[in-house]
Amino acid sequence: MRRILIILGVFAVVAVMIVLIIPSLISVDRYRPQIETKLKEKLGREVKLGALKLHVIPLSVSIESITIGESPQFPSAHPFATANNVSADVQLFPLLRGEPVLDSLSMSRPSIELIRNANGVWNVSTLGTGSSDNGESSFTLKKLTINDGQVGVTDHSANKPRAIYDHIDIDLRDYAPKTRFHVKLAAHLPGEGDQLA
Repeated sequence: MRRILIILGVFAVVAVMIVLIIPSLISVDRYRPQIETKLKEKLGREVKLGALKLHVIPLSVSIESITIGESPQFPSAHPFATANNVSADVQLFPLLRGEPVLDSLSMSRPSIELIRNANGVWNVSTLGTGSSDNGESSFTLKKLTINDGQVGVTDHSANKPRAIYDHIDIDLRDYAPKTRFHVKLAAHLPGEGDQLA
């Protein structure tokens, strides 16, 4: 019995050492240019990533910062999205090939710009049309969590000035184009006081 406990203890120590050593052996940051290029192709937008770091349990990559540019069809002084301290659950082997497959994304305090043009088309509708042959979005995501975000909304079709919505929390599940998905949203509306929607 004692021998079995010693063997189990050795396996536990080895497993912990592997979990601690693997992130230092695999530098996902060296794949950053490839990942930026692939994301640009998938999203149809310029993408700039900060330093990447691999975490084993759970398997995820932390991103120091991310900036997603706006589509040329929606001229703006602001990028589509910016965030610091982003966490992405990814599939390891596609990531190491420089072809990231995101399962979920978690962002804390991001800034997002929503723009509707004079024809009533929103900028988010063109997200993910970069590598699609038919011009339709191919972007999918199992889960998106946004904590304490800020959204700027510009509606050219209604000739309304840009409005800013602060302290937005979003929990989105099973997103895919032209399919139903689940979303929970809480936001403070513009104005004085605590207008919470």
